[in-house]
Amino acid sequence: MGFLSTIATFGIGYAAGAVAGRQGIEQLSTRARQVLSQQRGSGGRSSPVDVREIRQVMTAGPDAVRTTDTLQKATRLMKAKDIGDVLVEDDQGLLAGIITDRDVAIRATAEGADPKTTKVEGIYTHDVTALAPTDTVHEAVQLMRARNVRRLPVVERGKAIGIVSLGDISVETTPSSVLADISTASPDR
Repeated sequence: MGFLSTIATFGIGYAAGAVAGRQGIEQLSTRARQVLSQQRGSGGRSSPVDVREIRQVMTAGPDAVRTTDTLQKATRLMKAKDIGDVLVEDDQGLLAGIITDRDVAIRATAEGADPKTTKVEGIYTHDVTALAPTDTVHEAVQLMRARNVRRLPVVERGKAIGIVSLGDISVETTPSSVLADISTASPDR
């Protein structure tokens, strides 16, 4: 059974189990990229599978607001950090959801809500899909496609330890793409 057949049949966990420790997993990841690159170069039709852990490409220490904070606080944080989303935490600091600039525009501003007094709790998206730090870049891409989202929090024991965006993944996997160029460009001010 070939390398890719082993992975396809038994999964990356099985193949990783055949090699020892973190170094073995990194070697497996490197070898998988090499094999896929060779296949593409020889006219193979397989698409790349990035088996790096999401912790390697995520933005660590994401900004967050509490459910009881105002929309103004959330949007000021977005402006200061030049980001389009902020994670939302509950009173214990656990991930409760995410609020985006679109949420503020559509669910609040368009409805006439006052950002100085309206709380995040009435506007943010509660049902968020999240990743574990050990999930792969490939799994993140699949989730983004399936759920039609552009950002995924990375959660460990209920707390957000990172966030990964479609732009982050593009920069890491296809740095010469238009999306990667847009993601790394300086914002218009």
